[in-house]
Amino acid sequence: MARPLRAVTWPGVLAIAFVSGMMGCQPAFVPLQIDPAAIEFSYNVDSIDFRVARAAERPPDPNFRITDGGTEWLDVEPRKGSSTGPDDWANFTVTVDRSKMNLGLNAAQLEFVSPSAPRQLVSVMASRALAADFAATPLVGLPLQEVSFFDISIAAPAWDQISGWMWDFGDGTGPSYAQNPKHTYTSPGKYTVTLEVRAGLVAETIVKKEYIEVVAPEAPMADFVALPLSPPVNMVVQFTNLSTSGDGIASWFWTFGDGSFSTDMHPRHVYSAIGMYTVSLTVADSYGSSDTETKNDYIDVQPTGPTAQFSAPGRVVLAGSSVYFTDLSDPGSSPITMWEWFFGDGGASNVQNPSHTYAAAGQYTVTLTVWTPIGHDTRTKTNYITVIE
Repeated sequence: MARPLRAVTWPGVLAIAFVSGMMGCQPAFVPLQIDPAAIEFSYNVDSIDFRVARAAERPPDPNFRITDGGTEWLDVEPRKGSSTGPDDWANFTVTVDRSKMNLGLNAAQLEFVSPSAPRQLVSVMASRALAADFAATPLVGLPLQEVSFFDISIAAPAWDQISGWMWDFGDGTGPSYAQNPKHTYTSPGKYTVTLEVRAGLVAETIVKKEYIEVVAPEAPMADFVALPLSPPVNMVVQFTNLSTSGDGIASWFWTFGDGSFSTDMHPRHVYSAIGMYTVSLTVADSYGSSDTETKNDYIDVQPTGPTAQFSAPGRVVLAGSSVYFTDLSDPGSSPITMWEWFFGDGGASNVQNPSHTYAAAGQYTVTLTVWTPIGHDTRTKTNYITVIE
C-alpha cells in the first residue's frame, strides 16, 4: 500500500509531500529516503535544495532517475542520481516557474524510478496568486503620439486584490504607478514594456519585448476596427478609424459592402439584410498620398428572431361580446409563420388577428406566441381583458 511520509499545504505557498509506494516490497529493494520530507515554498522563493539517499547499504543498483511528467512549470536538477547507502546523499534542486502556472492552486508529481527500489512519488502543489498582463493601443505609432496602456492582470480569488502597479516603458523615462497609464514616445524605435503588479506581499512581473514600435512619419497607413462584428439585422455598427500618418490625415472614405459609403472619421452604419460584408477604408493626407485597408467578409450580419406584440381596442366588454385582437409583432429578419393565442378562459386560436367571445365575467390574461424560421417569442398581458355582466 502507498504510505505518505508527510504532506504539508499552506495557503499561497508551494508544498511538496513525498509519498512512498511499496506494493509487495521485495527484500532486494532498497527504498529512498528524502530530506526534508516536505518542502515549503514561500511566496518569494522559487527554488529549494533537497537530498536523497538509500535507506540501507549495498543496494543491487545504486542509480535512480527523476521525471516530472511533462509539467511545464516544474523542474528538478539534476535528473539522475546515485546512492549506495544512508550516508551517501545525492543533492537536487526543485524549481517552480509561477509564470507558467494556472492561476490558483496547481498540482504535479515527481517520480523517482530505480530498478532496485519501489517507485516513489513526490507530490507537488503550488499556488499562483497573480497573473500579470497588459495591452496597449496603438502598438505602432508616431513620435509624440499618445499610447494607452491597459492593465488586464488578475488575482486569485483567495488573495488580496491588486493594489499596486509599476510600469517601465523602455525609453528611459521614469516609471508610472497608474493602473492604466498613457505614455508618449519621442523617438522612433522598438520599446520593451514591463509591468509589475502587487497584491499584499506578492508581486509578479511581465515583460513584453519590443512591444511598442514608434516609426518615423510617413505616408498614411489605413486601419480600422468595428463593433460588433456579428450584429443582428438593423443594429448599429460602430466603425473606429485607427489610421496613422506622419503628415496628418485629411480625408476618410468608407465603403460598407452594401452600396453605402461615408466620409466621417468614425462612422456608424446599419445593415438591413443578412450576409457577409467587406469593408474598405481609404485615407489620404493633404499631399495626395493615400492608403486603403480592406477587410474581406468583415461584418457578418445575423438573422433576428421575432418580437411578439398585440393590442385589443375594447378591453372592457360585456359577457357574450366579441373582443378583436390585432397582431403587432415584429417578425425580425424572417416572416412570421405561426401565431398561437391563449385568451385566458381556455380558448385558443392560430389566426393572426382573431376575435374571441368571453362567456363569463372576470379578468383574463392573454398570451401571444409568434414563430419564424429563426425562433419564437411570447408576449403575455396579465388581466388584459375585463368582462362584466
